Amino acid sequence: MVGMVGMVGIVWIVGMVRMVGIVGVVAKDESEGGGVERSGNSVPGRGLNEPPSVIEPPGNVGNGDEPTGVIEPHGNVGNGDEPTGIIGNEVEGNGNVGMVKPGIVGNVGNVGTVGAKRRHAARLTSMLEQDRVTMKMTMNQLRGAMAWWNSKIRLLIGGVGGSFDQTHSLGVGINYGQIANNLPSPSRVAALLQSVSISRVKLYDADPNVLTAFSNSDVEFIVGVGNENILNMTNPTNAQSWIQQNVVPHLPGTKITCITVGNEVFSNNDTQAMSNLLPAMQTIYNALDSLGLKGQVNVSTAHSLNILANSFPPSSGLFRQDLTQYIQPLVDFHSQTKSPFLINAYPFFAYKSNPNDVPLDYVLFQPNPGQIDPVTNLNYDNMLYAQIDAAYSAIEAMGHTDVELKISETGWPSMGDSDEVGATPENARIYNGNILQRIKDKQGTPMKPSVPIDVFVFALFNEDLKRGPASERNYGLFYPNCQPVYNIGLGGYLPLIASAYKTQVRDRTHQ
Repeated sequence: MVGMVGMVGIVWIVGMVRMVGIVGVVAKDESEGGGVERSGNSVPGRGLNEPPSVIEPPGNVGNGDEPTGVIEPHGNVGNGDEPTGIIGNEVEGNGNVGMVKPGIVGNVGNVGTVGAKRRHAARLTSMLEQDRVTMKMTMNQLRGAMAWWNSKIRLLIGGVGGSFDQTHSLGVGINYGQIANNLPSPSRVAALLQSVSISRVKLYDADPNVLTAFSNSDVEFIVGVGNENILNMTNPTNAQSWIQQNVVPHLPGTKITCITVGNEVFSNNDTQAMSNLLPAMQTIYNALDSLGLKGQVNVSTAHSLNILANSFPPSSGLFRQDLTQYIQPLVDFHSQTKSPFLINAYPFFAYKSNPNDVPLDYVLFQPNPGQIDPVTNLNYDNMLYAQIDAAYSAIEAMGHTDVELKISETGWPSMGDSDEVGATPENARIYNGNILQRIKDKQGTPMKPSVPIDVFVFALFNEDLKRGPASERNYGLFYPNCQPVYNIGLGGYLPLIASAYKTQVRDRTHQ
């Protein structure tokens, strides 16, 4: 684009200034959510202080019929019989003068009389002088606009192509579920996430279209093996084949840093899956090792918070006794492989179940007196931090203080059924907005104040095909058209990319 400006030269830039300035585009963010699995329309800009919407390339040398902004060559000298000219010529003859279209220096008509030419030449001189002044004032702004476009233009050509600016990354991760029939294309999603500085994405599968769309970006991905494939992954041949088909082809262009094996397996009462979960994780880990990917890609699984028998006070956190036989060796595995323990935590569920006893401000990170842990005397001003520390306590009770804990899902629905108390856009905005602020502040929990919370918000889009209560279809930060469901301070830009909407629906195992 910058090269184009150089080719066209000063006249084209002046034309742009006189014609329209530069139109800005503001794209908005939108997403989805849920506890189980849990574009922006352009608006007129106000000038050069906003990102350009579209900078049209200059036209070719024309024949007089082109749209505004095209500069045509001078024709032959006229014969004096043409309509009164805007600018005449000193010599009479046959032929037409080429036209300079509106937006450059005004209309230039056919050849007229010498007198008319002189009168209008003065007008032209005045207009050109005004253009010179305008161009001088706006040149720096134009350069800035073109630099901005230079950083965005790769999004218009085959996906991302550029890299995300990690210095401005929000630090928050996002869950990208696809149980819907109206979601935007992966290329458009790549543009959306770049525009809102989100550089960590968690999938529930290993969708090759998504992973390809993010090639050569700095976005880090967690990919998933579905619950239905856990048994298959206990076979070393199957595990290695899965990695070679779903991970290796995308490396190193797409950064895949973790494979989750199953989702909330201990919440489904599937004893076969429970028994095979750790063997599958170990087999996948060994396959990664054999392929030289150990350390680059780790292995984990995401748990529902209901694996805890006690969650308050946080210092008394313990895993359920009936799950100890599965979770103890699992925690040992995380310690040995330096992989994270993942928890899906939703304060919304606690509030929905007991709104009379659970203070809304406490679950929304709003100012409140907090809850005191009588054992540690630590004060908790929000429920999520209490849940995180309860999980830390449960892990410690199994003999480990060396296991990292991440929140693989948390969020708040913007809409729900009549009995889903608190599911409103305002509460969702407050909850997710306050989480973003705490992540920005690199805040830790009372038990681990020096360890910033690590959170993946649920979710990117509202998913219209999810089963369950209405809330399950309304956790998104964005609607499928990439408009934000509510404003939490994420600014977005969305280019007009072909194939914007994806119609293929794939079955998912997260519920």
